[in-house]
Amino acid sequence: MIGGRPRICEGAVGHYAIELGRIAGARIVTTVSGPEKAALARAAGAGHVVNYRDADAAQQILDKAGPVDRIIEVSLDNLVLDLAVTGPGATIVTYAAQPEDPTLPVFRLMWSNLVLRFALFLTEPREALLRSAAEITAALREDALTPLPVHSFILDDVALAHEAVEDGLIGRAVVDLR
Repeated sequence: MIGGRPRICEGAVGHYAIELGRIAGARIVTTVSGPEKAALARAAGAGHVVNYRDADAAQQILDKAGPVDRIIEVSLDNLVLDLAVTGPGATIVTYAAQPEDPTLPVFRLMWSNLVLRFALFLTEPREALLRSAAEITAALREDALTPLPVHSFILDDVALAHEAVEDGLIGRAVVDLR
């Protein structure tokens, strides 16, 4: 277990974060938006799955796992939930953003000695990218990573593919260019 406390993740990136975290020995707590995503998260190896839309989601996480020390976050819109479940010294890594800049509770982040880290693939050091590629390649060779469901669309239906993603498609949308 890395750091001793569980991790939280969700979504497609979360799916692989669950599997890679499991490989690394972490205890995984994940948040999801519905039962289909919950089933995928459990299959990937999440020990605890909580619907983040539940009014008591933070309490469910704390009851099941206690404070978390690492969060992989798609959107800082979820920062209220993140802060409710983090322990002192936790790290929240976010890799996407909404069009509007969020208001950050600086005093809360400082008081708990939290780290808010922004990750952008294009700006990661070369050594980190090579290390990550080697670890992912090893996991693929060991069949330790599982694919998400794939939904194929023909090029003429690219608008339908976009709509499916916007409507919460479970898995990946692929547009066939042939």
